Amino acid sequence: MRGKVFRRTRHGGGVLLLLVPGKLALLAASAVTVLAVVALRPPALTEGSASRFVIAAVASGTVAPGAAVPVDLLLTNPNPVRLAVTNLTARIDGVRTDSSCTPQDFAVTQFSGRYGFVVAANATRTLSELGLDAAAWPHVQLVNRPANQDGCKGATIVFRLSGSAVGVR
Repeated sequence: MRGKVFRRTRHGGGVLLLLVPGKLALLAASAVTVLAVVALRPPALTEGSASRFVIAAVASGTVAPGAAVPVDLLLTNPNPVRLAVTNLTARIDGVRTDSSCTPQDFAVTQFSGRYGFVVAANATRTLSELGLDAAAWPHVQLVNRPANQDGCKGATIVFRLSGSAVGVR
């Protein structure tokens, strides 16, 4: 079933998310589109042990030289227990474009908030829905270089997202 859409959802501002097995594509009217590779943790559904969950990215804003855009992570907990998130990591895995734009043209600032926030059992929540300040979310920006960066217009950024969590009461 590779590439088959299994869930569609609207997330703020008329942005359409297409979730496909192993990937999330964010389609929006911006200079750069964000594509995130979804991370799954191994299944272990007991309290206090590592548990599987899904991470996706939702960027809000236009990526431009020197302007950091917050990336609101979408966390899905398919487990019957609540999860306390203990780590989140985002890195640029690639850039899809027809021109000279590369991953080195972008920079990611990692999540800087306090860990231990909880995602309810069998729930999907964004960092914003969990009440976490946008200043602490991961951010992506186009590195301001002295050369012309028009080649990055319309590019798709591919993130590799990972994280860890433990089951809690």
